[in-house]
Amino acid sequence: MAGMPSQFDFDVILAGGPVPELGAGVIVNPGSATINESGDLLIGASLSGAGITTENDDTLWRHTDADGAVMFARSGRPAAGFDFLTTYAGFYNALLDDDGGVLLTAEIAGPSIDTLNNSALWSGDPLAFSLHAQQGDQVPGLPASVTYPRFDTSTAYSAGGHMATLFTYWSPGMPGSFERVLLFGTPYNLAPYATTDGQVAPGGVVLDQLQRFQVNRHGQLAIQGNLAGGANAIFTDASGVFRAVVIAGQQAPGMVAGVTIEQLNGMTLHDGGRIGFLAEFDGPGINSGNNRAYWLADPDGQLTLLAREGDLLPYRNGTASMSVLQEFYTNKDGTVALAARIDLPPIDQDRNSGVWYGTPGEMELVIQRRDPIPGVTGFEFGEMFNPVVNDRDLLVFSAHLIREGNSTGNVDAVFAFRDGVLIPLVIAGDVVDVSAPGEASDLRTVSTVLSSSSGPDTGFGHGLNDQDQLALTLRFSNGTNALLRYDLTGVFAPGIAGDLTGDGFVGVEDLDILLANWGRTTYAGSWRDGDADGDGIVGSGDLQTLIDHWSEGAPPGVVVPEPATGAVLAALFVLTGRRRSRRRSI
Repeated sequence: MAGMPSQFDFDVILAGGPVPELGAGVIVNPGSATINESGDLLIGASLSGAGITTENDDTLWRHTDADGAVMFARSGRPAAGFDFLTTYAGFYNALLDDDGGVLLTAEIAGPSIDTLNNSALWSGDPLAFSLHAQQGDQVPGLPASVTYPRFDTSTAYSAGGHMATLFTYWSPGMPGSFERVLLFGTPYNLAPYATTDGQVAPGGVVLDQLQRFQVNRHGQLAIQGNLAGGANAIFTDASGVFRAVVIAGQQAPGMVAGVTIEQLNGMTLHDGGRIGFLAEFDGPGINSGNNRAYWLADPDGQLTLLAREGDLLPYRNGTASMSVLQEFYTNKDGTVALAARIDLPPIDQDRNSGVWYGTPGEMELVIQRRDPIPGVTGFEFGEMFNPVVNDRDLLVFSAHLIREGNSTGNVDAVFAFRDGVLIPLVIAGDVVDVSAPGEASDLRTVSTVLSSSSGPDTGFGHGLNDQDQLALTLRFSNGTNALLRYDLTGVFAPGIAGDLTGDGFVGVEDLDILLANWGRTTYAGSWRDGDADGDGIVGSGDLQTLIDHWSEGAPPGVVVPEPATGAVLAALFVLTGRRRSRRRSI
């Protein structure tokens, strides 16, 4: 793979190079990007070249399949909603929702701007931004003396367009003291949701401190903070009632009496209302080698232990105790991806890290340090990091590769894994063609893979959505960058058309999947959802594909259906076709 053109389908979203509309000699280099569930991208990019200074080199772009990549904001250019002399001076937060809308907080500059009003909040279609609030404006729902401070990165925005923002203000009732308030709603309708001075206390919960917060696409909220009295806790309204799902000091579920959760370290709110969090605990039998774990909390407070230091993990020669839980992620259904270190005998210490994937009690070793690279010679795996898994159980992770015979490595690479198959997506040294369709080839050699992110309410470190689209920013040996959107929908497709289970055989279980999803619109090639013919609609075309390939492959330990089943399928095809015709005629 290394040194060869990429073998995967991708779209070049923004290639580093000249930008004619900005003037001769101006070069754009994309940085990290956010991808939503529609495949739209929000891109930050820097400019260089003729006429570019530190006051006008920062830009924001949105890419849609309909419009391509369009720059909608640039430092030094007029800020939306202000007079022509008021310009963007810098960007704090830019977040993308699933409709292609953007939430932006930014610094502004101009003749009427000073340190008391030099930031603002916008949202909506970035080509027709709506200005919602400016630093110094009165905060809705609070006393008139409480005004917005600087808008910065303390803002969350969901794929469904919900917003939360947290800031500190001077308490009007207690001069010289300050409180924190969390505003929640939409950019068009923000209202105080929780304050640490007790003015707003949802569900009767009185908070002494607000620390972290997230909001998902359904408008459900999660907050980490302290109760009056000091106990740290994670709260959510996903059950319909604002309540704590975990409180420091409580008994750790599934552990012996007296083992209590002592410290909460971060959280991730999923679309179903579940919250993943890392916790430390103490009590009988607990020591520094087994006192950290990753949990999943249901909206009603039911806790599931997903991974714990000290637990056994599979490795090449058996099982070993997990010594350090380095990085982790879980999707909404509880599939876990983690990078960890394991305790191995001294002779094996060079192989003591890896990536695992699965569900509690059924973790699968994906790759271990010093393993060879599938389909690539001359490299072995070094350190692995940033594992993420989407809601279709596609795992993507980064790695630093070691050249054979070396003890350390820093050759960047990104891999994808599903159903036992590991595929290298890009390795430093690959040659990639970033030319636009119809133009002469523009071959560049990858030197570094930069990170991108997913939608705002998922926490993915990679730009991976649930349609199996992956956004990667690559840096090349000539000093340029390019943002690519990979389409991985067909990469792990079964070798037999109609094999919707991926078990190597077309049979009754595939028909069950087809019928369970009949009439569903999905993304093209989503064979797991029944789209056997790749048109994005589960229907008669997919049934015909199953009929054409019925009984192909090797049955996984089951009896091959009798030929008469084919007649049943044919009759079903006729029946479903008639039903579809009747529906269309109404």
